[in-house]
Amino acid sequence: MTVDRPAQYEVRDLPFGEQFLLWAIRNWVLAFVQRSDRHSMLHKGFRLAGIEEAYVAIDELLTIVSSSATTRIEVRCPHNPGVSNDEQVFIGMIAALQRSDCDGSAELLAFWLAPAGVRLAQPPARKLADLMALGGLSLRLRTFGPATTKTEPSGDRRPSIDPPARRTLH
Repeated sequence: MTVDRPAQYEVRDLPFGEQFLLWAIRNWVLAFVQRSDRHSMLHKGFRLAGIEEAYVAIDELLTIVSSSATTRIEVRCPHNPGVSNDEQVFIGMIAALQRSDCDGSAELLAFWLAPAGVRLAQPPARKLADLMALGGLSLRLRTFGPATTKTEPSGDRRPSIDPPARRTLH
């Protein structure tokens, strides 16, 4: 996990539902990278939050994203106080689905995935969003504007909440 640049947003400023989702994403990625077993801890966290079934959905979603990403994704370590652009995009994607905005969610998934990956990722993402909402863990919508990165092909437009950063999933 890296910190490519100072974060514009801090974890402590997020509402509980967003902090919980970010905690789950970061710990899942850490287990993936280190080939460690944090999954029992994650499963317990979802059970304690009253949305045990959501663990399966996030595991499936992150498995698809990690194996199908067409670009690097920046997910920070669990103790990092800042929130990366990619983490904000992920939260925004689930928030869009909580409001039945499948097109908006697909646009955000397309930031990282080819069309086939987007189609595969949408069902578990939708299930995660629905279960979080049923459990009272609603997420705020984010406003994303297009930004062009120098590392992407010319004219490729990517959503960003602040100036683009290097994308890393590790």
